[in-house]
Amino acid sequence: MVDIEARWLSQDDSGSGMYGIIIGPSKLKPIPPEQPEVEERLDEFRRWQRILPQLDVPPPSFIGHVLGFEKDSVKFGSMHVRFFTRQATGMATAQILGIYTVDNNYRKVGITRSSMLRQMMEEFLRQAKEHKTQSVEIEKVDAEDEDLTMILKELDFARYQTTYAMRRTI
Repeated sequence: MVDIEARWLSQDDSGSGMYGIIIGPSKLKPIPPEQPEVEERLDEFRRWQRILPQLDVPPPSFIGHVLGFEKDSVKFGSMHVRFFTRQATGMATAQILGIYTVDNNYRKVGITRSSMLRQMMEEFLRQAKEHKTQSVEIEKVDAEDEDLTMILKELDFARYQTTYAMRRTI
């Protein structure tokens, strides 16, 4: 098994498009000052969020953090992630807003797309668990992406919405 290396990208890293995502030029948000937390169990989760590079692009563009993946300088792709605490439950949640891959770069190191996606997800889940994340959600999973949907099911992700994206051309 190839061990994918992961690192949280800065604005400059993501501007090149080398990780499959391009975040336009902007300034980085300063890391917010420490604030006393009411619930101790959320301290580690909130600390993790504060130390990551913050992308600052005006809405409705990308706001959040980007985790890039590579092996031996071959860029595989990235995840765009936003962190929040659910108001109703206080649940520490990491929301993956997009998973981006770079062409067929995984072949350059002799792995399959499924293996690459699995390693990307496992590394993110490892970090999330380490930082006391209670829930991981993924938005807009393409139902036609069999590699990704299979990996998510194997990693015990469950579908929680039953909405359709529909269109009519007139």
